[in-house]
Amino acid sequence: GVSRKVAVVADIKRRSPHGGPDNGVHEIASYADCGRVVSDVKAWPVDALCVSLDPEMWGGVDGDLVAASKALNNSAPLLAKDLIVHPIQVALAADAGADAVWLSATILGGALPDLLDACTVAGVEGAVEVHTPNEVQFALEAGATLLICSDRDRATGVVHRHQCLGLKGLIPPNIVALAAGDLGGSLADVRALAAAGFDGVAVEMKGYLTMSEFNASSLSPYQTCAGGEDTLAQPRPVHQTLVQPTQAPVSMVSTGKPTEALIAASPKPTVPGHVVMPPSAAHKT
Repeated sequence: GVSRKVAVVADIKRRSPHGGPDNGVHEIASYADCGRVVSDVKAWPVDALCVSLDPEMWGGVDGDLVAASKALNNSAPLLAKDLIVHPIQVALAADAGADAVWLSATILGGALPDLLDACTVAGVEGAVEVHTPNEVQFALEAGATLLICSDRDRATGVVHRHQCLGLKGLIPPNIVALAAGDLGGSLADVRALAAAGFDGVAVEMKGYLTMSEFNASSLSPYQTCAGGEDTLAQPRPVHQTLVQPTQAPVSMVSTGKPTEALIAASPKPTVPGHVVMPPSAAHKT
């Protein structure tokens, strides 16, 4: 096959809400200085860095984004990953040095267009996380130009392996598409993502190792991705959750509600659970 470079976004976080005992919180790394971590990681073979900021979900602390921005010093793009529900959060991320902010279509629902407008005003890119065909369609209609297709359902935390592959055919070629959501990490998985046309992958840092350990255990499959016999020929069935683009989200800024309450009060899918769609039907959604 023809070799195709897939960009790598290093997702830096102290913890994950999934993957631990009984699929609970997984403590990934302990560090006080996010800037020092970023200084180390930026020397590795990554193309951009993502700093996960929510304290409950990912263990973020005040000052992480500013420290990361200072450490990068414009040497690579910086993505701020937070549970963003209000334009002021976009403005604060831009002021702290972010080049882009992570927006969840699942959480924002009908407020997504307003948050994308806030990104335009603040001069940052809105990277919209999507998990279903309806979310892809709604994000594109809202004006998103960078989509993060996630295998993980943000509403339930469940990973639907290869969901990204089923979504890629719905995305026009002029839209930047990244894959995320606890990806498998095997060379076959990444070859499939490259063959499907993904521009990059977001990789969770499984602790902060030496560069040689990192290359061997975490990142090596993501460097040169060539389509081959082990590339998936057909996208897997796409799990469908409907978006309800009518209800505005709860503002964490004004309510001060913790993360769980914020998600609980966010717009809900109009149909509970998932409906498995065959690949042919997924492209007609």
